[in-house]
Amino acid sequence: MNTHGRRNTWIGGALMALLGGLATGQALAEDAHYFVVREQANGALSIASHRLVNVRGPVTPVAASQPGRQHSVLAAAMVDKATGVQGFATQALGSPWIRAEFQSPGQAQIEGRVLPAGERQYVLRLPMQAGKLLRLKSNTTASGASVGAGTASAKAPPPSTLDIDLDQYAAPAAVRAAPAPAVPGSESGLLINNGDASNRLDLLVVAEGYTLAQKERFLTQATELAQKFLSISPYKDYQQLINVRWLFVPSNQSGADKPDCGETPGAPVVAVDTAFDATYCAAGLRRLLVVDGG
Repeated sequence: MNTHGRRNTWIGGALMALLGGLATGQALAEDAHYFVVREQANGALSIASHRLVNVRGPVTPVAASQPGRQHSVLAAAMVDKATGVQGFATQALGSPWIRAEFQSPGQAQIEGRVLPAGERQYVLRLPMQAGKLLRLKSNTTASGASVGAGTASAKAPPPSTLDIDLDQYAAPAAVRAAPAPAVPGSESGLLINNGDASNRLDLLVVAEGYTLAQKERFLTQATELAQKFLSISPYKDYQQLINVRWLFVPSNQSGADKPDCGETPGAPVVAVDTAFDATYCAAGLRRLLVVDGG
């Protein structure tokens, strides 16, 4: 089965739908919650991040779907705190897999590996409504109870539901707009400018493992990366609707951590002090590089 082709078709279709909406140039009009929810392997849920955003038109629910091998489902409902009546309901899909792809210099073929995800991430967009609870329910539950050391009874698994008071996330506009404190030496700017960000897709290239003295090197390589990315279909077909920005956050040392890795036994272990703690050999793959998402 040509899953690679199917995946490209899905990505291309989703991108065209997004860019088609951007091209209309409609004004951003409505406040909404933007949540990223983390689900651990045992089903426990927590909020990874939240922002208040402006969206074009009313927020609409995602059509119902059933969990399967290719995705898991997080159900979300807004419940009135006074009456308990359920209102807006939606869901988010998460992948139980991580796909890592590598292309060696000078080789046309791409090596791909699929690994089980240790945790899953879901993205939810919800309308701003006062007096509501957000009720989350995961389709994944703990596989069984575990017995703690020195105890005679089994511990209950963490719950796979979570209630959140949405009012605590409805900060005033002035508070929402306050920027986070800047890291000393950090800077940002535009690499490719194709118009107003209100109706463009903005991509961000972030520096990791570059020292302050390597800023110009980062900008050169970020420009090369952006140009190559926009030369690939379907992005090249819509590049006039895409802006590319850069964010330089200096690291104390250059490079990335290289821990002891089963794929490269005996290779030197490297530990460097970088802004986002980039580390090779994630999931035991020597070329899989991950950063600390905070």
